[in-house]
Amino acid sequence: MRAGNIFATTILAIFISGSVNAADTAATLNQAQELIKQKDYAAAKGLLARQLKTDRNSYKLWLALGYVYEADNDYEQALKAFMRASELQTGIEGLATRINRLQELVKSQPKKATADATDAEAKARNLLNTARYKHSFKEYLESYKLFVEAVELDRSILARDYGFIDNGLKYFSENANQPEHQFYLGAYNFYAGLYPKSEEMLADYIRDYPKGTQIETAENMLQECKDIIAQAKAAQIAAEAAAAAEIKTVDARVAPASVSSDTAQPYVVKYAEPQFSDIPLQQDDAQQTYGENQGESFDLAMSREKALKLLNDFDQESDYEKKYDILWRIGVIRQPLPEVMGKFSSLLEDDKIETVFATLEALEKIGLPGAEACLPKVYQLLGHKDPRIVYRAIESFSKMPMHADKIVPRLFNIYQTEKYSIRKNVIINTFKSYKDDAIMILDAMIKEAEGPGKRPLAEIISLLTGEKVEEIINRS
Repeated sequence: MRAGNIFATTILAIFISGSVNAADTAATLNQAQELIKQKDYAAAKGLLARQLKTDRNSYKLWLALGYVYEADNDYEQALKAFMRASELQTGIEGLATRINRLQELVKSQPKKATADATDAEAKARNLLNTARYKHSFKEYLESYKLFVEAVELDRSILARDYGFIDNGLKYFSENANQPEHQFYLGAYNFYAGLYPKSEEMLADYIRDYPKGTQIETAENMLQECKDIIAQAKAAQIAAEAAAAAEIKTVDARVAPASVSSDTAQPYVVKYAEPQFSDIPLQQDDAQQTYGENQGESFDLAMSREKALKLLNDFDQESDYEKKYDILWRIGVIRQPLPEVMGKFSSLLEDDKIETVFATLEALEKIGLPGAEACLPKVYQLLGHKDPRIVYRAIESFSKMPMHADKIVPRLFNIYQTEKYSIRKNVIINTFKSYKDDAIMILDAMIKEAEGPGKRPLAEIISLLTGEKVEEIINRS
């Protein structure tokens, strides 16, 4: 239940790591750990495979998948997962030894500990191939049913679903009134990670079709869904408690780092508030050419239709948790449509902190250059009275470094007036995301600064370049 974790994981990131880039991954890892403790390896594999679909370069996810396979005595698959983790992140403590040990085990291990596992995987692959074949001939209903059957035999299929999840979810959403389609709608929502909706659909199916052909699978999936939701809620409570404790600890132990005495005032630069002109939405050349001749491209038209439907669903929905799930699904479409960006801009002014966080997360899914359409509103958040929103906006600029000339001076002033080193590190990491653009702007600022005003700028440049502070000052 990813929407429920937005608030808690962001607070933790602000005060502990300075990054919320892996909020969903962290929640997935926590849930997978609980499933491993319960020895529910199939559920753990499915959970990790779903997250790998959107975060394939997370070495932590590959490590976790390796642990699951190893616990399930599938040393060959564990070895593959650990090797992938080692490719993504070098120097992981103890991993080389683990890989060497597994290589020896694979040599001595029978090709498969059980024939049943081999048969299940082989059958799942055959079903997947059949589903793809039928889909190519537009036998959609049969293909989507076969995909579910394949996944329930081998959850690792979710790591590469060939578009079945999105297409199946759309198909059954549009045909929800057909007999027993509630089960498939629940299954596809489950595969998409939309657990509250999945729970609702599966419960409806079990109630309406107590003797349905998929009743056993539905009951098992519903229980799995409830377990994941419960674990997510427990993780959220623990995260909120940890964040509160961390804040108290920071307040008690961190001395102000930006002023040298009680009377000294931090140096800030004077600059005119930037003016933002309308930033045109950008399309790729293929879409532009097609658009000039025949209107929107087919893909863009489909994306627009899907996004507009989701926007309407968002406006109709009263449950905020479900609204945040809808925002995330809009972001996944990755199309900066005017209607979407206009809605996001208005939501960034919302009074609810959770709404702002959810909107920023969806905006980051869209990414650059499209996200620039919301630049004025994200910039405004840098002056918000709630520091949690300020630093969540700063992290958005870290993920989407744009308009260094406008953002870097504002970030420098926030850095200078910030008391806590943990938060200052968030700003430094954002400067690093801007790379040479940040250094160029800071270099121009230090040339304009006079006397003692040069030193704080030189200190930041030194952190970014490794040069000595005195050399930077002398050069300026």
